Amino acid sequence: MAGAARTPAFGQAVIGPPGSGKTTYCLGMSEFLRAMGRRVAVVNLDPANEGLPYECAVDVSELLTAVHLVDSHYCTDPAKFISVLCTSLATMLHVELPHVNLLSKMDLIEHYGKLAFNLDYYTEVLDLSYLLDHLASDPFFRHYRQLNEKLVQLIEDYSLVSFIPLNIQDKESIQRVLQAVDKANGYCFGVQEQRSLEAMMSAAMGADFHFSSTLGIQEKYLAPSDQSVEQEAMDL
Repeated sequence: MAGAARTPAFGQAVIGPPGSGKTTYCLGMSEFLRAMGRRVAVVNLDPANEGLPYECAVDVSELLTAVHLVDSHYCTDPAKFISVLCTSLATMLHVELPHVNLLSKMDLIEHYGKLAFNLDYYTEVLDLSYLLDHLASDPFFRHYRQLNEKLVQLIEDYSLVSFIPLNIQDKESIQRVLQAVDKANGYCFGVQEQRSLEAMMSAAMGADFHFSSTLGIQEKYLAPSDQSVEQEAMDL
């Protein structure tokens, strides 16, 4: 009835280390509460918890895509970018969810310095050996070249990390991110909305074939270089 008071909901947040019995507790407690005549809804917030012995009203592993944001200005510092790649890779491996990495604040990307390479080098995480050569020019990082080489090798061996540029004030940029998220969690193939084949294919492939859009973003937010590619290579 319109205007009726809403019945308050009460719940328990069940926490504890792996193997402590959280799943067994939720099963036993939910059965006990139902036997008392209470209405019970279990919400699973652990995406790595598979094979649950009870039905969940909401299961986070079926609904969510992990959207990992990284400040784009880290691209202007090779050491920080390698650190960002390590953090992104570790997050992807530990959070067992569909995953989308974003380079945020694209409109501010060069406020802290110039990029050493084109934007697609950072979004597609291309040959990282060039970053190692760039770091070698710094006396401090020269002493840690072997460590950086091992980190770069680990990132390239997994070959999982890539980024989508984002300016949250740009509708086209948000649309590209949404296409990637819809593809990652399968929303574009669901039945929630009527979709044409063209729309589904756009969402399914758009995140993989966005080289031209990356060039457009580079032209929009990055100042053009006066040097040729050969001159930039010599500088490095």
